[in-house]
Order: sequence, then structure tokens, then C-alpha cells
Amino acid sequence: MTGILEQPISLDGGSYEGAPFVESGASRPAVQLWSDLIAFGDLDTVPGDEAAALLSATSGGSGDRVHLVAVGTRDGQATELGSVLVGDRIKVRNLGVDSGKVAIDVVEAGPSDAACCPTQLARKIYGLADDGLRLESSITAGTLSVEALRGNWHLIWIDQEAPPEGVKRPTLEVTGVRIAGDSACNRYSGSFEELGPGKVKVAPLMGTRMACAPPSMNLEQEFLRRLERVDRYTFLAGRLALTGPRGDSEFLLLFEKQ
Repeated sequence: MTGILEQPISLDGGSYEGAPFVESGASRPAVQLWSDLIAFGDLDTVPGDEAAALLSATSGGSGDRVHLVAVGTRDGQATELGSVLVGDRIKVRNLGVDSGKVAIDVVEAGPSDAACCPTQLARKIYGLADDGLRLESSITAGTLSVEALRGNWHLIWIDQEAPPEGVKRPTLEVTGVRIAGDSACNRYSGSFEELGPGKVKVAPLMGTRMACAPPSMNLEQEFLRRLERVDRYTFLAGRLALTGPRGDSEFLLLFEKQ
């Protein structure tokens, strides 16, 4: 692949790691494919669909640059058709292909935001031209708020671990500042209090009191205990990430849109 780092690279299993910048040092260039967020559709006049994929790249600094890459089949081979930088330390809400264009919904740094903490919503439209991918428009869509979370989500991770097999996954339904869902056994409801872009306070949750098998009850307890302590939200590769304090670190509830 070209245009991601200073030199062309090849991915192995969706990732690339270069040599350390300093001999025996830990810092090195790295690229990672977002394998769970790939969109397919026709981007040109060649028969067949192309793939639009995102990659994150680091090259020794504090930033994490996100690139868009288009790949198509040419002469029976997967071929890179173009790449373009989307942004530094942006959060991606959604990626799609429609009417020959790639649309990416992002949270990016606004005029008064620190680079670490973006709060500006935007939609970026990219087209495939003879010289590769090109940004055609970037439309600001307001500031990050709980309205951006509206919809139905299901839990895929608690602290980097998937829920146990055979257990009903907890869900999260966001309607404005109200939340509800299944907690693996029972139904629950509550509310988000908006404290600022990306910052919330969860009101005490109420729920039904059915008894279920121990694996379901254990997951429910772990899920609700964290959900009541959530104080921040963001997006990770199209997924909703809710976080809160846990000692000297943070817990993570990661959801996927239903």
C-alpha cells in the first residue's frame, strides 16, 4: 500500500509493523486495518464492486492518523485504487458506499477542541478519480451529543472480553436522554444526563426482577454495575464505547449498532 507511511507497505493479517525508529527502541511505525468496518459498492465504471476500508497509522508521534483506502479487482488481482488521509485522532461513527461515493461520519476536532478530544460531527464524501481517492465535501453536522447515540445497540465487549457463549447479550436503546434495554436476564431503564460533549451521568437504573441461570445473572450484574458508573462516551470504528472509572484505569462497554 502507498500513501500511508513514507514508504510502500504490505499488510500481514491486516497489520504492519516497521523497524524501531531507534535501535532497540519500542517506538516503531505501525498500520492496522479496521477489519470490522469495510463497505462495498461500485465506485467506478469497471464491473464489480470495490471495497472501502479504513486503516490507522502511527509513526512515532502521539497521533493516530486514519486513512481511507479503496481496493478493487483488476486482472483478477486485488488492487489498491487510491488512499487518502481522513484525519488525525478522529473517531469514526459510520462508513458506507452509496451512489458511487464513500461517505464517512466522523467526530473530529472543532475550532476550540484539543486534538485529543474531538467533539465536532462531520460527514465526509470521497470520490474515486483517475489519480485516486479525493475528498469532495466535508459538512459539519453540529457537536457531539447523546443524540448521536440514538438507536439500538448490543454489547460485544466488556473490558476487551466478549459475553459468554449461549448467554443473551445485553442491549442498549437510546432515545434522546432515555436509555433502556435487556441486561441479559431482565429489562432495565434509566437516563443519561448530558454534562457536555462526550460526558454523561447515568441516573440510577430500574429493572425487572426475574431470576435466570447463573451465567446470565453474572453477566447482568457485571453489565449493570458498569453501566451505572459510565461517565464518558465516544466511537471506535463505528462502535459505541462507554467508559467510566475503575480504580486507576477505566472499564469499557463496547456496543455494535443493531
